[in-house]
Amino acid sequence: SSHNPDVLKVAIEAGLCDIAMFPVGPFVDERYITETLPLAKARGVGSICFKTFGAGKLLGDTVGYNQPLQLRPRGKLSSGGVNDAVAVLPRLTVQECLHYTLTLDPDVALLGLSFPNEQDQAFAAAQMFRPLTAEAMVDIRTRAVEARQGKGPCWWNPDPEA
Repeated sequence: SSHNPDVLKVAIEAGLCDIAMFPVGPFVDERYITETLPLAKARGVGSICFKTFGAGKLLGDTVGYNQPLQLRPRGKLSSGGVNDAVAVLPRLTVQECLHYTLTLDPDVALLGLSFPNEQDQAFAAAQMFRPLTAEAMVDIRTRAVEARQGKGPCWWNPDPEA
C-alpha cells in the first residue's frame, strides 16, 4: 500500500508485489490512473484501490470522513443525499464516483462509506453500472477538482494541496 505513485512503480517493476493498494478515483494524482494501474495489470499484480470518494471530500460539505463543515438540516450529519439545493459546496454523487472508478477496472474498489445513505446509493450504483464514455470520465474528473476545493489537504496525493 502506498500513497506515492513513484514508490508503487518501483515496487511493481521490481516484482516485489502480488497486490498493490493505491488511490483510484475522480480526484487522485493522475499517475495512479495512467501509470500505476496499467503497470499493475501488465505485471499481473492485483489492484486494490481506495479513495473512490476522495475521503468523503467529493460527496459533500466535508473536509473528510464523517467531518461535516456544518450540520445538515435537522441536525443530521450526511453527505447531502441527492438534493442539490442543500449543498453548500460543489460535490459529486456516489454514482459518479463509483462509476468513474469501476470504469478504470481495478480488481477491488474499497469504498470509504461514512453514512447509510452513501451505502444505499453505492449498492444502487453498482447494480446499474455501465462503463462511462471518455467524455463522461473527463467531465467527472473536471468537476471533482471543483468539488474538493476548500475541503482540506488530499494526503493521498504527492502534493496534498493540489
